[in-house]
Amino acid sequence: MQTKSEASSRYDFQLIRYVPNVAAAEFFNVGLLLYGEQRELLDARFASDFRRMKCHPLVEMPYLEALRDEFKEHRLAGEGFSSYINELCKNLSASLDVTSPKTFWGGNAPAEMDRLFDTYVTTPQPDESAQRDQSPPAGTRAALRLRMEDSFRRHYLLDADRRLQANDSVQYGGPRMRFSFDYSYRPNGATRYVHGIAARNEINDATRLSFVFERIQRQNEESALAVVLGEGVQDDTADLLAASGAVNWPVTQVDQLAMAIREELGL
Repeated sequence: MQTKSEASSRYDFQLIRYVPNVAAAEFFNVGLLLYGEQRELLDARFASDFRRMKCHPLVEMPYLEALRDEFKEHRLAGEGFSSYINELCKNLSASLDVTSPKTFWGGNAPAEMDRLFDTYVTTPQPDESAQRDQSPPAGTRAALRLRMEDSFRRHYLLDADRRLQANDSVQYGGPRMRFSFDYSYRPNGATRYVHGIAARNEINDATRLSFVFERIQRQNEESALAVVLGEGVQDDTADLLAASGAVNWPVTQVDQLAMAIREELGL
């Protein structure tokens, strides 16, 4: 915490804690209250998501979500919000707790609120830059999709013109029966799908893909499917896909596939 010599305003803050297991003294910080020098409420915030708690078997998500919504409604209303907070602190349920006030010296109140909320309440986000630096394991669909994306980007199929639509979710049966193809495009109104099959889980993935494409072709005979086969995919998997009407492209030929798509689109 900052000291008086470093800033000009005195604040108190308290944390609202959710305690799913009182006996074990376990808790999650779900809210933050910020007070001024005269003990006036300056700001109060509640957690917007509870992802970090989903692994705990005793966490009551509906209760937390209802409390969050109630908190936000009173906060948006503005008038009477301080009274609501006072009543909340007085009438805590067995699963809620408010910490003792902690004093610190700080600067601008909104900035201090942001800092405290990020420090004590906000769910930490994954380091995206670190994730980008880590290549997905070989033989996975993630690795194969990166190969496809790199090729299609180099051949200007993923530019602003949206020549290829990524992650095209298609209904192939009832409303709940949908399949997400890696890419799709529509030359002259005909629908073409592109999907990758990697060595890992190849049989299960190829079996479902074959079933889905056969159902789609029943609805539209002009539909076509190009399957990019990752390194290590076995011949019997390729045969299964070909039998369903797919055209197989080894990943080593993904650039040739990109050029074929460009030609079909008249680029």
